[in-house]
Amino acid sequence: MEGLEVLELQMRLARLGYFFGPYSGLYDPCTQKAVENLQQDQGLPVSGKADKITWEHLIKSCLQKRPPSPPFPFPKK
Repeated sequence: MEGLEVLELQMRLARLGYFFGPYSGLYDPCTQKAVENLQQDQGLPVSGKADKITWEHLIKSCLQKRPPSPPFPFPKK
């Protein structure tokens, strides 16, 4: 498995702190391990495959995670 869908998967996993490898778009062992860790933390069956229910949990988790606030206020104009 490879391509834009895997790239999106890697970016979402990284946003949640599961993926630390380079964004390659390849479903490599790092990506599989990240998926397994997400599945375990979410109480899903651990298969290492990004199935439909895994994607649903991943998307929901990403939507709930807000981006961090900047460390300083933006300058006023």
